[in-house]
Amino acid sequence: MVTLNYRVILVIFCYMCIINAATFNNAIATSALIEASDQMQAAQDARDTAYNEYKASQDKVVDINNQISELQTLVALTSGTEKQEAKARLVEVRAEASIIKADRDAKWATFLETKETLFGLQEQFTLSSQDTIGISLCNITSILSGGIAKTIATIALVSVGVSMLLGKTSWMVTFTTSAGVVTIFSTQKIIQFITGGSGASNACIFSG
Repeated sequence: MVTLNYRVILVIFCYMCIINAATFNNAIATSALIEASDQMQAAQDARDTAYNEYKASQDKVVDINNQISELQTLVALTSGTEKQEAKARLVEVRAEASIIKADRDAKWATFLETKETLFGLQEQFTLSSQDTIGISLCNITSILSGGIAKTIATIALVSVGVSMLLGKTSWMVTFTTSAGVVTIFSTQKIIQFITGGSGASNACIFSG
């Protein structure tokens, strides 16, 4: 009866650890998704702003080109002082046009950069949202195969040893408990043997 109580306590403890780990990891995954969504929204706003700035610059380029065309026509149709003034003005407008076009090209480059950033964030968000459950389960596996599992295994073996010393347990209980500990800490090799793969090919196979 003493052994049964210890085993019940250990099972309840393991169950509580799994529930707490699942809740904690799901909270982390949800928080990460919310943060990624906020980053994606900020990147989208930056892309829209960059595109609007580019469009404004492009409108300026169109206006300045129209001015150049008008001045060229004026130079061709006029003579004397008026023609000289039109030529001087044409030189100034062309210089201004070069600056405006350079600014437009820079804004276009900024737009492309923000667009690429947004695309990358969208891909990351899609992958993260699709594999949230998988990531949580992998994290739980890592937790239960680390310090928590070692602590539980130690308590189990100590309790069985004490029960054996008191004559309140059997060799079958000792064997099953020991087999359970071996199975838990040999999970990596067992999975590799069954699947025929390596630990590197399975993200949820923990190293121990």
